[in-house]
Amino acid sequence: MIGFFEDIFSYINKVLMNNKKIWFLGFFTSIVSISSVVSFFIPLKIILILENPSSINGFISEDFSINLVFYSFIFVFFVAVIITIFGKLYISKISLKLKENLWSIYKSSENAVLKKVVFDRVFKKAIDINCDIISIVLIFSLVLFLDFYISLFLIICFFIFVSYARKVAFDSLKKEYQIIFQTFGNICFYLTFILIITLYFGGIKIVLINILLAFMLSRLYFRSLSSFSINLISIHKELKKQ
Repeated sequence: MIGFFEDIFSYINKVLMNNKKIWFLGFFTSIVSISSVVSFFIPLKIILILENPSSINGFISEDFSINLVFYSFIFVFFVAVIITIFGKLYISKISLKLKENLWSIYKSSENAVLKKVVFDRVFKKAIDINCDIISIVLIFSLVLFLDFYISLFLIICFFIFVSYARKVAFDSLKKEYQIIFQTFGNICFYLTFILIITLYFGGIKIVLINILLAFMLSRLYFRSLSSFSINLISIHKELKKQ
């Protein structure tokens, strides 16, 4: 398993000259993706507070007033919306500039063997992989803070996805792997809901607002995990062509 990752990332670093800006762009892309989920979740949370102000009592300490939490949610909502809208424009601009700079460096290097179209493909998938890694780590950390059982389910799914991705990467007959992982991601998302229902009827104490946030974050988690698995396979196939 470790060798599988080493081969892929050494190939990416060799092509993209181990440029640190790739990770920065992946990190910022991940933040924009998470902000898009937050901007969708916060209005639901505000509606819950307006409908039943006491629903927030289990989420805050006595040192905070409901009004303070309410206005904090509104502030976070507007920040998330701004990041989501303008962040995508920034990513597009920076990504194009960085890609052209790296291509200029790569084509003049001694190891230049890729055509421009292949280099562009590797660049895009490298950004996607970095973004997926950061998203997976950030979301898992948030869910672990919110609910242990859901976070345990997420980490189990991670190893299943990555193990199957490694298997598919070495199987040249698997042509439909993109649909397979997207379907797996959807199934796991629905299983997360079934897990929540099971915990509730199993007598496990859960905090409604925490569970709602963890559930919505799991949608982005499985989307990132599916994308991560697909890009790993794609990069591995590019590597085998060289």
